[in-house]
Amino acid sequence: MRLSTEGARRRALLALCAAAAVAGCGSEGTLEPGGPSIAGAWTARVPAGSPSDSLLLVLADSGTAVTGVGYLSSMRPSVLGGEGTLVEDHLMLALGNGTEPGAQARVELSLQRADDRFEGTATVLGTAYPIQLRRAALGSGPAAGNWVLATVREPSPAAAIPFDTLRLDAIGSAHRGFANASCGYSVPGAVGESGGWIRVEYFSASGYGPPCNPPMRDSLQLVGDTLVRRTALVGGATREELYRRR
Repeated sequence: MRLSTEGARRRALLALCAAAAVAGCGSEGTLEPGGPSIAGAWTARVPAGSPSDSLLLVLADSGTAVTGVGYLSSMRPSVLGGEGTLVEDHLMLALGNGTEPGAQARVELSLQRADDRFEGTATVLGTAYPIQLRRAALGSGPAAGNWVLATVREPSPAAAIPFDTLRLDAIGSAHRGFANASCGYSVPGAVGESGGWIRVEYFSASGYGPPCNPPMRDSLQLVGDTLVRRTALVGGATREELYRRR
């Protein structure tokens, strides 16, 4: 049965809400007034399992509390979320996997703001690691904004173009929503830009219907007024997917 585009979109958005509705592990408090907002995507190296392990967070600053959702690469695909405080530039945030009954905090952050970063410790399952939390910002580059898939070019006749959107925020957060005739997903993440290339790392995916192979990473090139994703196909051919601003 074919899904309407609007119905598929609603299902994808509901799936995202379900994924992000993780249990808060901290307590609410008043944010110190006058400081810059910390909303957006942040990354840190946290060698909990190997030296290359990383933490990816998308933080929200509500004015009364700090909330975060993301993942630690050594715990993937578990989605972590929680709530904490920012008082006098000191960030306290406890993150857990709220999809598991009785889940406890897995990652606890105690960090002090230092210019454009936070420094302190990340305690993972009882072991503390020194970290630096830095923004994964897109900046004011031309790719920031909302994009929708408009054209698919490939050697074989292309099927109907699916509902496929990208949101790239200047604060470094990102979102991709996908839905075709049988399934879909909604996945948040963080985005960076370098030399005309846009690279997105996604930290979770919630979907419905048959598997749609939600992405873990994405790489697109900014070409004029389009974003282009190129995928190598079996036999050496290439599929091009072109996004235009919504």
